Amino acid sequence: AKNYQLERKAQLDSKLSKIKYQNGAQRAENQRSSKELSIRHRELLDARGRSERSRKNISRFEAKMKRAIGVARLLPAFQNRVEAACIKLNESVTRMNFLKG
Repeated sequence: AKNYQLERKAQLDSKLSKIKYQNGAQRAENQRSSKELSIRHRELLDARGRSERSRKNISRFEAKMKRAIGVARLLPAFQNRVEAACIKLNESVTRMNFLKG
């Protein structure tokens, strides 16, 4: 009976040793995975930040383009007004020269 108990204790000690080894290996794997997750999380946050900045820059650029297009659409009308004013000035100068004799 005593021999059986010693054998049983040796088997249990062996099992406990294997379980401790597996536990240590699993703990090491968990630490490695945790570090990897942390790195990938930082990369994700960095990518999100860059994405946000890009979106803001695109919005700013789009607003500038819309303003430029608006100005470009107004230019022909202003050009017509300037040309009309030049024609009137030329007519006035011609009339004044005619009156001066």
